[in-house]
Amino acid sequence: MSRVLSLFVIVALFGSALPVSAAAADEPTAAARPLQLSIQKAAVLAAREMTPAPAMAATPVAPRPFSGTDRSRKQMGGGGGKAAMVLTLVGSLVGVAATVYMVREMKKSSEADSQQ
Repeated sequence: MSRVLSLFVIVALFGSALPVSAAAADEPTAAARPLQLSIQKAAVLAAREMTPAPAMAATPVAPRPFSGTDRSRKQMGGGGGKAAMVLTLVGSLVGVAATVYMVREMKKSSEADSQQ
């Protein structure tokens, strides 16, 4: 299994280093021509839809002043609340407890190995 995997890795590395000729891709085949025309038509239609209408472009819009509560919402700094604080503290305590437990178990294991 590892030989097959290593063979695939070597082929992929050397295959990516080989130069590729793009001359064949210059002329689309007869089967690809309708697809190419369809893509061009969709691109033109999408470009027309994205351009603003003249009435919309001619009307200037002044920015709306922010009220106090509105401004705090726009700054994206909500905090997270009490639940996030509690979950963070609980997660930190569990991590510290797991670390202490593992250190004690490793000490016990190394003492048992040294006594044998």
